[in-house]
Amino acid sequence: MSGLIAMKELLEKGHDVTCYEQTEREGGVFNYSTGVAYDDLRLTVSQHFMCFTWMPPPPREKRELWTRGRYAEYLHAFAERFGLLPRIHFGTAVTAVAPTLDGRVRVHIHDAGTQLFDSVAICRGAFRASAPRLPRIEGLDTFPGLVAHSGTYKDPEPFRGLRVLCVGMGETSADITLQISNVAAACTLSMRTFPEIIKRYRGPDRRTTDVDSTRLFHWMSVEQRAEFYTFKRSFRATRTLSEHDRVVYEWNRRSGGRRSLQKNDDVVANVVNGRIQVRAPAAVARIEGDTVIFNDQSSLEVDAIMFSTGYEESSIPSGWLTNVEIPDVRRLYKHAFHPDLGRRVALFGWARPRQGGLPVLSELLARHFALLCSGERELPAKSEMTRVIDEDCAREEDFFANSKHTRTLVHYTRYADDLAELVGCLPSLEAYLDDPELLTHLVCSSNIGLSYRLQGPDAFPEAAREACVSAPIADPYQAIDRFVEHALSARLGPETAHRAAGVIRTYLTTHTTDMPSAADWES
Repeated sequence: MSGLIAMKELLEKGHDVTCYEQTEREGGVFNYSTGVAYDDLRLTVSQHFMCFTWMPPPPREKRELWTRGRYAEYLHAFAERFGLLPRIHFGTAVTAVAPTLDGRVRVHIHDAGTQLFDSVAICRGAFRASAPRLPRIEGLDTFPGLVAHSGTYKDPEPFRGLRVLCVGMGETSADITLQISNVAAACTLSMRTFPEIIKRYRGPDRRTTDVDSTRLFHWMSVEQRAEFYTFKRSFRATRTLSEHDRVVYEWNRRSGGRRSLQKNDDVVANVVNGRIQVRAPAAVARIEGDTVIFNDQSSLEVDAIMFSTGYEESSIPSGWLTNVEIPDVRRLYKHAFHPDLGRRVALFGWARPRQGGLPVLSELLARHFALLCSGERELPAKSEMTRVIDEDCAREEDFFANSKHTRTLVHYTRYADDLAELVGCLPSLEAYLDDPELLTHLVCSSNIGLSYRLQGPDAFPEAAREACVSAPIADPYQAIDRFVEHALSARLGPETAHRAAGVIRTYLTTHTTDMPSAADWES
């Protein structure tokens, strides 16, 4: 996915682009035959976040969470429309990338020698699909049953009628555990910690899960967010929580927050009806025969274990990028550039947004990289890059204090705005004080990729404006009224924040049809 948009942006700037892809078709993890996507995979953000701005969905198309197959079709159509496929050497593996002393990069190609390039974009993503992460558990190697990892999962049939232990609780595990529990004789879910989970609204309607990914929400402090949630809940009708909602609420309470956001609560249905038994917080301590023993000394007899425990968090095998070490992705400038390499090598997909869509971030990075290659932008001096890295790293360590091992995590809006500022396409709210409709939607609607095409290089302001004002407003007026000025103060000075908040309040009081209806809010 990131490779396709990198090619497109580089071609837009007139560069000669060559792409090497080790599989036989485009799509990465969404390529069914060679990726790690399973049959029933469904995205966790809508097409308005997953599409590139060069080929967006119609502005008022109802939001929905596309399937893996639908998204793979989109990526293929994108590659065809912009003539990318003839430039891709499929079935071609790169074995090493070596920066040279003369400022270029030598690429080693399996069975085909080497090629020299001025710059290289490594678009392998942050995780090595060929290196699934399995916990080191005493006795696992002698377990007599089926041991599987989510990276090879396609459907639940191998687990039919078995007693299954599912380990891990990310978004993939939520899908896989649910599917396995529907066919297994018994299914147990083991979680070391509780997830911070939000309900998964699939669409197609105005309220897919990502509708809440607004600048208003993202600009708040952690403390303001907590107050914002509490305030919004006060507008819901007083009623007894469903068992489903009670589980979601309890898991969130026990998660501690400040971690990777889990945007998939589908699995909770089978927790409630008893098809899934939960062991949490619990980790597997050891395995003796077909008996799993947890760290609280409880035990469970199983026929199969499914690990949804992720992948090695480096898509670059040791020695693949020669003469350079990347011990921590947070020690890269904007998770993309090594201070010793500058613009010669850019790493795509090493910034994983807590909310929002990865394609938005990849496109902004591709725009910046293309401008760097054209000489229209420059990276800071090494000392300044190091200072910014230290500052960003400290902020991310604090914000994701409960996800210390997931180093790729970034704050979606802050990271996107940082890249947009480097590109020169950060939307200036001050410029829209006389356009109340656009200003309101920029702040109170989801910040889709097209908001970064309103101004700056390669902007298409008319299409971008239509897309922005078509995005739904998720929050009730009372919540926006109370918090908007505080949130704007994070970006604007007090005087401008006060003026902008007044414009937004006035607009919303006269455009109530843009607000969620009572039925929307109750749902």
